[in-house]
Amino acid sequence: MLTTEGVLPTLITLSQELRDLDIGRSVPEVAAPLDPLQFLRTYVASNKPVLIQGSISHWPALRLWTNAYLIKALAEQKVTVASTPSGRADAICWQGGKPVFALPHEEQLPIATAFGTTAEAANIWIGSHRSMTSFHRDHYENIYAVVAGTKRFFLVPPCDRYRMRIMDVPVARYTPGPDGWELVLESPERKVPWCALDESLTDVTSHQSVDAAPLPEPLVVDVHAGEVLYLPSLWYHMVQQQDDDAGRVIAVNWWYDMQYDCKYAYAQLIDSLSRTCIGKSDAPVLDQQ
Repeated sequence: MLTTEGVLPTLITLSQELRDLDIGRSVPEVAAPLDPLQFLRTYVASNKPVLIQGSISHWPALRLWTNAYLIKALAEQKVTVASTPSGRADAICWQGGKPVFALPHEEQLPIATAFGTTAEAANIWIGSHRSMTSFHRDHYENIYAVVAGTKRFFLVPPCDRYRMRIMDVPVARYTPGPDGWELVLESPERKVPWCALDESLTDVTSHQSVDAAPLPEPLVVDVHAGEVLYLPSLWYHMVQQQDDDAGRVIAVNWWYDMQYDCKYAYAQLIDSLSRTCIGKSDAPVLDQQ
């Protein structure tokens, strides 16, 4: 019989065996064109990421999308600019010595104004190396195409929920004030579950409740201009980026609803087991950053 004390070692074994038997230690790379049926059978149905090289090399956007071209083409079309003092939007930050889920300050601006802004970070699909995304998961199948610059994805499969240090934190939003940015709590209070992992990745290969060998490393993949990443639903991912010569990173993506089938039920089971062996909050004590 599996006891509460035996759940965590069982989940760790699952993490290790999944790498050994199925997903491996790196994201596979294939050259375009990729047969749709093969893509569905090998990757989507199996919930495995894949990097497709050369799949958008024919896009005019790779050549045309300079700052000047986009400003002229979009003219006064307004876009949403999300700004934070650190480049980390939708992430756990600190306010008054306590962790909160920090939303960015958002403004509707004409595209020309957005390009000319001196904001410290903009978490939009046109950004720079200062923008990053903390570990989280989405209930969508994600097709992610990079047009300029490079995106680096750190990927962790759904079975590793037990080590993502999920905690319920109140929601706050960055607001510009007379003395700079400040985090303002939502009223009435609303809490969201979010990953409290350190962006340095020192947390993701260890666990405060585990006295054992290091946990499996995340899968790391660089997506360059002209390449497409298929990011399966429910995979945890953190994203960093590197500018092109013009100081920009541009990407477009498509979200497709996931199938709420056996994979979703399996992920729900992992969630429940993780809460059983670790508790409702995986990270009751954090170092202030």
